[in-house]
Amino acid sequence: MFVTIVENNEISAGYFRLAIHSPELAENTKPGQFIMMKVGDNYDPLLRRPMGIHKISNKDNNPCVELLYQVVGKGTSMMSKMKKGQQVDVLGPFGNGFAIPQNIKIAVFVAGGVGIAPLAMLAEKMVKDATDLKTYLFIGGKSKNDVLCLDDFEKLNTKICIATENGSLGNQGLVTNSVSKFIDQKANGQASFFACGPYQMLKAVSELTAKKNIPCQVSLDRRMACGFGACLGCVVKVTQGNHGSYKNVCTDGPVFDANEICW
Repeated sequence: MFVTIVENNEISAGYFRLAIHSPELAENTKPGQFIMMKVGDNYDPLLRRPMGIHKISNKDNNPCVELLYQVVGKGTSMMSKMKKGQQVDVLGPFGNGFAIPQNIKIAVFVAGGVGIAPLAMLAEKMVKDATDLKTYLFIGGKSKNDVLCLDDFEKLNTKICIATENGSLGNQGLVTNSVSKFIDQKANGQASFFACGPYQMLKAVSELTAKKNIPCQVSLDRRMACGFGACLGCVVKVTQGNHGSYKNVCTDGPVFDANEICW
């Protein structure tokens, strides 16, 4: 389908928020799902780019889907030059998103860099639908430039803990250090974790929560060629079966129970 760009603004060095007008996507998207976007009019780059959906919003009374992305290669560089009013070709929404536990009392979000993208929409929905829900956000990056979208969580009265590797914002070190302390001191049987970010961060969060039998869902990032399970290019090894098995991140995920992944 063709959608119209409403805005495409740089929110931090190398990070952009792109909003597209699409009532259909806005109505049917669930937290954790993604779209496949065509970023050019020719065959270079050939493949669409998978883009996680950041949030649903209204721009000038138009229902919009917002994307959060980092410029890391040719495709995202082309995206950063897209202008308001331009039409782009997208497919979706694809994938299985986050499952929200019934009667959840404590939700803990763990994000690394642009991994904050799907967690904002999830947190917004959870706070809207739940009663007496306490929310915590642990967010990390290499520097303060990589710490994004704090305002989305501040307006939800989320308690926020920031960590940067160079110490330019929050605690110095890895965000998983703060997560480990929180689990030892405050996490209990009412807490559920939701994480998105670099693979090693997700692995560490999975190991920390598994030790305490705390439920944890992770959103995986993989290179995708099709987005609907045909190419088998995004498979991940899971614990199913005696010798393990494989699942598609695009169709079986991108959100998985952390215990299901062979880290």
